[in-house]
Amino acid sequence: MKHLKKLRQKAGYKTVKEVVPFLQVTRSMVYQMEEGYKRPSPELGARMAKLYNCSLDDIFLPIITTNSDNITTISD
Repeated sequence: MKHLKKLRQKAGYKTVKEVVPFLQVTRSMVYQMEEGYKRPSPELGARMAKLYNCSLDDIFLPIITTNSDNITTISD
């Protein structure tokens, strides 16, 4: 779920500290989600989508696809 950092930054939030009050989670939790160690709950995903001005699909569905030797992600 490393794409979450890109979504946060695209929404204009440079630091995790800026989004913690809106998401109602700890900085540690946000870092863990951004690094792919944890996944947001549906409720947290909805808050993230609203804050980051994106869809729930943007939060939950970025998948890796392969085409021969090229690897791309939907979030790129």
